[in-house]
Amino acid sequence: MKYSGWGVLSVVVSSMALSSLSYAASEPDYRGWYVGLGVGSSKYDPDVRVSMLNDSDTSYTVFGGYRFNRYFALQGNSIDFGPYEGNSDRFRSSEELSGFSMTAVGILPITGSDFDVFGRLGLASIDFEQTITRIDETFLSGFTLSTESSGNGLAASLGVNYTPSSFDKLTFHFGYDIVYFETTTSLDDGPTDPNSVTLIGAGARYNF
Repeated sequence: MKYSGWGVLSVVVSSMALSSLSYAASEPDYRGWYVGLGVGSSKYDPDVRVSMLNDSDTSYTVFGGYRFNRYFALQGNSIDFGPYEGNSDRFRSSEELSGFSMTAVGILPITGSDFDVFGRLGLASIDFEQTITRIDETFLSGFTLSTESSGNGLAASLGVNYTPSSFDKLTFHFGYDIVYFETTTSLDDGPTDPNSVTLIGAGARYNF
C-alpha cells in the first residue's frame, strides 16, 4: 500500500481551517502562531527482515503551527529520531532516522483548569540511512553496505498540554507519538515493508 494522500489531507485540512475561521472570530485570544522544541525516548520497530534492529534512542523535535480557535490547529514537526543499532549472528546493522510530519490538531480543554487534551493526525515523510556490516568469520567479514532511502506514512499523537494562566505565552506538553511508514528495504527492490517509530516525550512552545 502506497500513501499518496498529501493532496487529500490538504483538501480536508483546508476545509476544516476555513470552517473554523468564523468560529475563531468569537474567540480571538486562541488564534496565533507558535513554535517549540521537544525531547523524548523513541523506539524503532522495523520490518521482520531486519528484525535485529529493535532499539531505542533519544529523539529531538522542532515544531511549529497555527491555532485557529480553541479546538483546532495545524502543526508541522521536524524530528531526529536518533541512531539505532542491532546485531545478528552474521550482521551488524545501524540506521539513522529523521522525518517531517504535517498534522491536524484537535484540542479538548479541561474545564476549570490550565490543561487540555490534544490529538494529532496527519502524514509523514521519513528519511533514513542504513549501514550493514558482515561480522561472521568468513572471507566476507567486514564487508559493509550503506544506502539511503525514504518512506511515506501516517503520524498520530495523543497528549496533554499545560498553559499557566499567569503566563499564557508558554505551553508545556507531554505526549505519545507514533509514525507508521512503508518503504522498500535497502537490500532489494521487492515490495514495501511496514516500519514504525514510537516516541514518548515532553516539550515546550512559545505562543505568539
